[in-house]
Amino acid sequence: MHAMLFVDDPVRGNPLLPTADAIRALDGEDWLSTILIDHLLQTTLKGCVPEHVLIGSSDCYSYFTVSTYNDKLDKHDCADTVQTMRGGLQAYAKSEFKYISASCHQGHFFVVDVNFDSRQPAIFQQVNVYDSLSITSRWRATAVLGRLQRFLSGFCFHGLDHNLLLLEKQDYIVQQAVFRNCPKQNNSHDCGLFVPLPSFGICLRARKSIRRSSHKTILAHYVRKLSCYQEIAWFIRGVRLHLACELFIPGRFRAKGTAGRYYPQAGKL
Repeated sequence: MHAMLFVDDPVRGNPLLPTADAIRALDGEDWLSTILIDHLLQTTLKGCVPEHVLIGSSDCYSYFTVSTYNDKLDKHDCADTVQTMRGGLQAYAKSEFKYISASCHQGHFFVVDVNFDSRQPAIFQQVNVYDSLSITSRWRATAVLGRLQRFLSGFCFHGLDHNLLLLEKQDYIVQQAVFRNCPKQNNSHDCGLFVPLPSFGICLRARKSIRRSSHKTILAHYVRKLSCYQEIAWFIRGVRLHLACELFIPGRFRAKGTAGRYYPQAGKL
């Protein structure tokens, strides 16, 4: 059986195209959508993700919740579905993998970076979290990590000896988590713009060699500039406008608005 796509991996999945409203949200102080973030990661990381690196959807919390909802793993009427998923996900128990996700939970984006190997007694080799909010927001990452452990335990590692640890200690992955230093936001709505940089950087560090073409992506300019700043709050407004312009597909513009900005034609995106 072929391995299932891991957590709706946007890089290896079907092309994603954000709506016009999702793009317009960049030109203001609105929260960004998960499909927009997944599109940015898909466009940025396509072609530069090693085989052992898995990119999860930014809506992974909902994915994990639906997969394990209401003790679904133990319900008789879900047995066929569960067995099918286990068969498709067992490939992720045969070697070491790195899971990266620009996760969104309770209206906030952050990045989780987890190395796991079910062949080792300590299944989680590394658990990093990059969060642009202060320490008070750590409960969101804790919730996502807990769901990830339950998903891995129930589908990928089911029946394996080392899985007993995850069954006995449901907060095991949380205990391993390290919250890394990263740039901080100074408002409540720009968190989505802080997640592509660590995601991109982690993937590049995981590669043994980087092709020059891998940098010719929609976020290359953004990533290069953003990585040069320690204090980046003042730069974010320009990032929003830059991405809004970059995302507009050639030939799908209408005339400039009164503020001199381009907007996509209705129904074209």
